[in-house]
Order: sequence, then structure tokens, then C-alpha cells
Amino acid sequence: MVVAAPEWKEEERRGLLDSVTGSPTSPPLDEVKLELGYYAADDEKRVDVLPQERDPKSGSIRLVVWMTVNIIATVAIVFTNKSILSNASFRHSQVSFAAYHFTITGLTLWLASRPFCGWFEPKHVSPYRILHLVAAMCIQVIFQNLALAYSSVIFHQLARLLLTPATALLNYTLFQSSIPKAAFLPLVLLCAGVGIVSYFDSLPSAHGNDTTTPEGIFFALSGVCASALYTVLVGRYHKKLEMSSMQLLLNQAPASAAVLLCVVPWMETFPEVSSVPGSLWVSILASGIFACLVNLSQFYIIDAAGPVTSTVIGQLKTCIIVGLGWVLSDHEIMRQSIAGILMALAGMSFRRRFQLTFILTSTIAFFYLFHLNILPTDYEAPFKPRYARTLSARDLLSRPLSQDLTTIPKIIHQTWFPAGTNMSEDAQAWVQTMRSYNPDWEYVLWDDETNRMLVEEYFPWFLTDYNRLPKEIHRADVVRNLYMYLFGGMYADVDTEALRPVEPLFTGHATSLAKHTQILSSGPRKTPDNTQRGFVGHMAHKEGLDGPGAVPNGWMASPPGHPFWLLPVIHVIDNPNGNGDGSVEGLTGPGALGDMLHKYYENFTDSSVRVHVCQTVRRWSPGWGLYCGPEGEEAEVGARADKMVVLPRQQIYPYSWADDKYPACLAAWGNPEFDPEECKRWIDVEEWPSYFITYCTHSW
Repeated sequence: MVVAAPEWKEEERRGLLDSVTGSPTSPPLDEVKLELGYYAADDEKRVDVLPQERDPKSGSIRLVVWMTVNIIATVAIVFTNKSILSNASFRHSQVSFAAYHFTITGLTLWLASRPFCGWFEPKHVSPYRILHLVAAMCIQVIFQNLALAYSSVIFHQLARLLLTPATALLNYTLFQSSIPKAAFLPLVLLCAGVGIVSYFDSLPSAHGNDTTTPEGIFFALSGVCASALYTVLVGRYHKKLEMSSMQLLLNQAPASAAVLLCVVPWMETFPEVSSVPGSLWVSILASGIFACLVNLSQFYIIDAAGPVTSTVIGQLKTCIIVGLGWVLSDHEIMRQSIAGILMALAGMSFRRRFQLTFILTSTIAFFYLFHLNILPTDYEAPFKPRYARTLSARDLLSRPLSQDLTTIPKIIHQTWFPAGTNMSEDAQAWVQTMRSYNPDWEYVLWDDETNRMLVEEYFPWFLTDYNRLPKEIHRADVVRNLYMYLFGGMYADVDTEALRPVEPLFTGHATSLAKHTQILSSGPRKTPDNTQRGFVGHMAHKEGLDGPGAVPNGWMASPPGHPFWLLPVIHVIDNPNGNGDGSVEGLTGPGALGDMLHKYYENFTDSSVRVHVCQTVRRWSPGWGLYCGPEGEEAEVGARADKMVVLPRQQIYPYSWADDKYPACLAAWGNPEFDPEECKRWIDVEEWPSYFITYCTHSW
């Protein structure tokens, strides 16, 4: 197949790049007009754009089959490449992976040019004449692979849409090519949408692989710039060499693979074959097969249906990939990101037929409904492990407060600071155990910014003392008490691994659990003894509450409104120097928690602690009434009685950093002997059984 039309060449190039980069590219700018996902009416009448008439009966079924293959293969290669490049074994092997794909592309094109295929006639050119093009192609593909490794699928896919404005700007700068006025609004929408997604998708997540890092944004934007330069160069080389896109790429791909293979020994250390799991090698092989299918199907679609149909399919693939990335992601898709996604897709499909825009929007809306559980709640994405659903701290702060003071809401609270940073790989893995063992819970990751928002909004009487605390760890220590008082749920440090579902632990103490949204919609529940129970865990081998290792504050659980959780806060206000030794433990940490438990057990009975804490706070802030009731009626609020349960150390803290000296259990200070699996065997966490284990990273 030999094609002369520039639009056809461009579509061929775009289709071939799909298989190399792992994502459908946006239509670039040619010398005449901006292809921004729409086409002029006179395009339909041009002979050089549309293919020749074919027998509809013999070709329609075949065309549908190839379109289906193209869509499935393109979507599959994106997620397959994401899984490969996110793996620690190949995360830093981008050059090798690009060389592999160039080799596959070259073999596919060589087969397509053979007489038994006859898709196009090969035309050879000296590698020296296309050296600049080869270099640009290598750079842009490597940047795109790096972007996929360090960013979410959603952001990576939307960032590729910036190729259109980048190419337009480059053509305008280098060749003074004009940009149609009708294109400005779509370009603004597209760029603004991608910018919004890039910011909100880069906010920190407990699951680093599902969020976009600053490096990912840099690589994605660099890849777009390199792709724009490559796009402009391709247009020039088409004319200069009088070659079609397939003929030119047949020469480029082997040359690019050879160049990259020459630099691999100097840039990368290939992982040991024995250390790479067999499933990853299967994924790499599948990636190559998908690349072949993308290439071949793209050839057929362009030949049989023309560039307009190919563009429509490309946009459909973008929507499917964004939608699946949405459903399969464990990273929260914030409302602002939703707006950015829709803006970018609107810019992509602006001025195309109304039906297409409607289909694209409906596709995203469909995935959105699934993600927010508006559709049936028993829906589960195929092959996807279940995790506790991510809920942003800001969204939780916007919810009404529960009036059920005896039921623990299924909310997991954790905190990580400073805002905008990602956890270590170990911490991410431990957080995932919390979410995987409790999949019907909601997961909230707080940071220093949202912690301050909580204090400002609900505990303004504490704000001055909160800001005066000397270290961020002091603030993180004390604010977890406010999570329990305001919302309830379960808090755990990020160095805590869950070992089994937690629900039996609470039901064994006559305490019920329910989803937070169900509690808010159904109102207070009646329990047999109407008692409000808060939970902490004992750690020290010695009985009693004395000492910094007796009752850590690294795990706690409670219904909302339990008055005990205000005691540590009042302690910080009344004792700004803690116990006088200047330690974190004595002011806001385990030592202070033990002292408050002593005070709770010795000085208060039943609901008298609520009277004490509410009246104390009202001396500082008259009229404050969260879970306090009218003044003078504090004892009548909520549950009939409140209790604090100190669980046995084997259930919550089977490893004691204060008493156990086994080095395999201690993750702090870069301990080279740390081995969590050996630690769990040594402790025998199945004997009690243990519900959690904390490895004490002391990262603060």
C-alpha cells in the first residue's frame, strides 16, 4: 500500500507510535490546519483523504474485527507496560524496554512489507540521513516510558493530548504556521484540563504506584516536547525522502533499536534474570504481541476506513483507557481531577459531531458512577484486589458529624507529612495490608495541611497551642486524638502491618461497626448496654500503664465523641513542657497517653469524664459544644457510660521495641537485619492471634 496524502501518512505514524509508546497519541498539526479531533466538511469530499470504495459485505465484518483488535490491543499495551515499568526490576530499564519495542516494531513492518503481505513496498535509506530523526524518536519514547513508570495511567494518557498544542506552538515558532481561531478554545480547554489533573493527581497517596510524582510530570511534559519535535521532523523527512510513514518507520525502528542497545551498557544495569518473576516475563512477551497487533490493525483501519475513522477510534481508546485507569486505580480521583479530565476530553473532541462528544462524555460518566459506588455496591472490577476505598481528608471534613456514639465507623485514619511527599515502599506495603484486610472500610490519609484544617474548623480553642508545638511529630501525635473524638474509626501508624481483618477484635468486646455513610443516613443505633468503648493496645511486657513503652499511641479505635480523647489535648494545653524532660513521648506520645489513662481510671467514673472535659474546654471557648450538649447537661449526651479498653499486647503490639531486642523486627535507623517475615515467625503471630504488628521505623 503506497499512500501519498499527508493526512494518511500522519495517521500511519500515529498508529505505529501507539505500539511503541503504549498510548494513543493526539493528532498533530500539518501545514494546512490543526487536526484537533475534528475535521472540515470538505474533507469528506476529497479523494485523497478517503480510501477507495470496497465491497461493504466482504469488508465490513473484517473492519469491525480489526477495529476491535486495535482497541483491545492498545488498551492492553498501556496497562501491561504500566505494570512492567512500575516493577522494581524494570523501573530503571527504560532504554532496554524501548529497544525491545523498536525491535518488535521493525519486525512487524518488515513482515508487512514482504510480498506475501503486500501492505506496502519497502524503500531503504542510509541510516546517516535519518540520524536526527532516530535520535528524536529514541528520546521521546524513553521519556514516555519514564512518564508511564512515574505517573498514573490517567495523567499519562491525558498528558499525551498536549502533543497537539505543543506541535502547533512549535510549527508556529519554527515555520510561522498559523493556528486557526477555532482551535484556540479547544486548546485552552485541553491545556487547562491537563494542568488541573497534573496538580491534583500528584497529591500524596498511600499507594505510590497509583499517584503521579513530580518526576512523572517532568517526564510526561518532556516527552510531549520531544514528540512535538519528532512530529515536525517527520513531516519534513516525508517530503525530503519522498517516503510514506511506514517506509520511513521501517528504516527508523531498526536504527533506533541499534542505537539504544549500544548505550544500554553505559546507562542501565539489567536485572538478574533469576530475580525477575516469571509473570513479568510473560507480561513483557505480551507487550510485544500487543505491539504487533496494534501495528497491523492500524494499517488495516487506515487503508479500509481512512484517517477520520482512525481519529475517532483513537479518541475512543483515550476515553476507555482513562475510564479503566479510573476504575482500577487505588488512588483517589478527586472532584477537581474529574473536572480536569472532562475539560481535556472536551478539548480533544471539540466541534466533532455531537454524537461523538456525547459518547465520550457518557463513557467517562459511566466509569465515574462505578468509581463512586453510585451503581450497585457489589460491583468489583475483574482481576482487581479489593481495598478500602480512598476518601480525602477534605471530603471527610465536609461530611456531617455522626450522632451514633456507640458504633465504630469503618474509617481507617493514617497521617503522613509533610504534605506532597510520598511514603517509603515499605510503608506503602504496610498501608496496603490495612486496606486489603478491611476492604469495606474507607481510608483517609491526613497530612500537616489537613490536620491544621481540622483543628481550625472544629477545635479553634486549641489552634494557638497546636501551632506552638515545637515539632510536626507533636502535632501528628496530638491530632490523632481529635480524629477519634470527631469522627471515630481506627487510627494506625504507617509502620503498622495488618495481619487479619479487624472486625472480630471489636465484636468480641460488644462493639458494633458500620460504614460511615450508613451511620450518617440511619442515625444512632441502640446497643444492649449503651456503652461507648474506646480501644488502645498494651505493648510492654510488664503490666501497668507506666513508662513510654506501656501503651503506645500508634494504634487506637473508637466511636465518635468518646470524651477520653480530649484528655491528651487538655494535657498539652495545661502542660506545654510535658513531663519536663523535653521528650516527645512525655508531651504528646505514649508517656502522655499512659498518664491520661491513669487519670481516666482513677479520677472518673461512667460519664463524669465528659462533664470534666466539656466544662474545661468551655472555660476557654464558651458555647463550644461538640458532643457536649447544653451547658450543665453534659452527662446526658450520647451513651449511658464510656469505657477505655486496653487490649493485650499480643493482639496489637506483639513486638515491643521497649523490651524485645530481636533485630529482625526493628525497622528504624536503616537496620540491615530488619526482616518482617522472620520477625513474624519469631513472634508466632498466629498463636493468639495477633491483629497487627508495628515495626517502629521512628521516621520522625
